[in-house]
Amino acid sequence: MKIIKTFGYDIIYYRPPCGELNLFTLYYFKKYNLKLVLWSVMVGYWSKYTSVYDITNRILKRVRGGDVICLHDGRGSNCAPLKTIELLDTVIPCLLENGFEFININEFY
Repeated sequence: MKIIKTFGYDIIYYRPPCGELNLFTLYYFKKYNLKLVLWSVMVGYWSKYTSVYDITNRILKRVRGGDVICLHDGRGSNCAPLKTIELLDTVIPCLLENGFEFININEFY
């Protein structure tokens, strides 16, 4: 937290890696008055064999109103950040056409 604050950022939200919480993370979560962010839809898109089409279909099959979709911008194979950007270009219009709305996380809390 101290390092991040030296760059002028205030941390408000915390998404634990893999959604795992333990006594230490709960302690710091409370100590720094962070808001916990979890997700309800994870689509497993990091394989180099998974296409944007496959991922889009997985999201459209799993997502319901009020869901939070967990996506990453790296760590996967085959240009994972580019794949995520392509996915967003495809899936956001589909979700909007199906009546979904997007809100800022500040509106969520």
